Amino acid sequence: MKRNSFKSEFKTKIAVETIKGKRTVNEIATEFEAYPGQVNTWKNQLLESSTVVFGSCKSSCKSSYKKRQQYDFEKGKLCKVIVSSQQVRENRS
Repeated sequence: MKRNSFKSEFKTKIAVETIKGKRTVNEIATEFEAYPGQVNTWKNQLLESSTVVFGSCKSSCKSSYKKRQQYDFEKGKLCKVIVSSQQVRENRS
């Protein structure tokens, strides 16, 4: 028997359907030709990973924001140096 390989978008769609609670896991599994155990696994994976989306992203986003600020600051300093050196060259001419 060949194993099915489901794409992440498909798994997400089924997991969201399950979380909505409008139909049973068996109904959803039958409609999408998946095993009920798979459907429950995908639902649990989605629920567990949602804490990552809403939790730890804050610290990594802050870190990225600070790095971006530092980059912009350094870029500004370099631009001033370039402009100053261009002005010096123009004055010498």
